[in-house]
Amino acid sequence: MQLEKWQRDLAVYKDIHTTFIIEGNVHDKQPWIFPEDDYCEPISLKMYLQRFLQKEGYDIIIFYNPVDGFNNPFNKIMVDRFVKITGINSLDNVSVCDAISYARTALEGTIDTVAIIYEMANTLAVVPDNLSDSEEKNFAKLMIMSKNSVQAISSSKQKPLTNVQFFITDKINDIPAWFYVNNPYVKTLNISKPEKEVRSSIIKS
Repeated sequence: MQLEKWQRDLAVYKDIHTTFIIEGNVHDKQPWIFPEDDYCEPISLKMYLQRFLQKEGYDIIIFYNPVDGFNNPFNKIMVDRFVKITGINSLDNVSVCDAISYARTALEGTIDTVAIIYEMANTLAVVPDNLSDSEEKNFAKLMIMSKNSVQAISSSKQKPLTNVQFFITDKINDIPAWFYVNNPYVKTLNISKPEKEVRSSIIKS
């Protein structure tokens, strides 16, 4: 049993790009494969990214959506570290504009290795091809962040890792095209329906 294409691409490009847009079948269970046992565990995309990034050695993995604000239901210590490096007063009820500013502070730091994951990235812009002034400014900040490659030393792996940001959305055109077209720092990963072998394993599980 092998990884899905998007999973293989993530593994290949994780050290090359600073920004990943994950689109497609994002609400479905994703296969976490144990190759030594030829076994597949179905988990949410959120949990997949948590496991993958923690295995890579990221010190702080933090999720953001406009309902829950900043969160990580899998690791409270990472949330505490995020609060410490950003100085954020409240993790919930954080506006998109403020969230991007706090994310920028974290991603530009050189002490902790950081991954920021924007869930429901389609909510960052109401009409992607006709942005409001505030939305345009937000994406301009995000573009600057994508081009600003910052590395820190992982405390668990003792190796340099590039701070990264992820955008999870149903379809790529939920994001303004000028943000990712011809931007060499951005990589799009498309999650297609699971291959038959993987889908069968998920159903059995």
